[in-house]
Amino acid sequence: MADIPDQASLNPTKESNGSLADMFLAANQELARSDARLYRSIGEHLQRTRAILDQEAREDGQQVDHKNEDSISPRPLLQGQPSFEKQLRADLIYLCKKNGIRGYSRMNKKEIIARLDSKGVVAPPTPLHAFSKAELLSLIEDLVGE
Repeated sequence: MADIPDQASLNPTKESNGSLADMFLAANQELARSDARLYRSIGEHLQRTRAILDQEAREDGQQVDHKNEDSISPRPLLQGQPSFEKQLRADLIYLCKKNGIRGYSRMNKKEIIARLDSKGVVAPPTPLHAFSKAELLSLIEDLVGE
């Protein structure tokens, strides 16, 4: 016959095993420590990988410069000229929030564009939804080289 645990072993008490909150706290602390170890390990791996790639680039005669890496962003293959006029009002409002411009909720699209221009905000590329069919075909032809 199998051993059946008694009622005391099924119900941990504060005296025997600590409170449930203490057990959760200990488990979460261990999880946080393991996450920190994991992130440190990943960071070290990325540093070693970067060092290897930099060494290979130097051997190929390329200059290695990581100063402006955060400012570099991949450019979409299909994009038009920068323009505020072809942006949606919601996108313009996002730009206002991002650049600390206030009072945009009372402005119409033209006023928002004027405020963004006056603050020196750079217009983003024209979104694909703003292109006509002919413009999209032209962009694709430029992309494939026809």
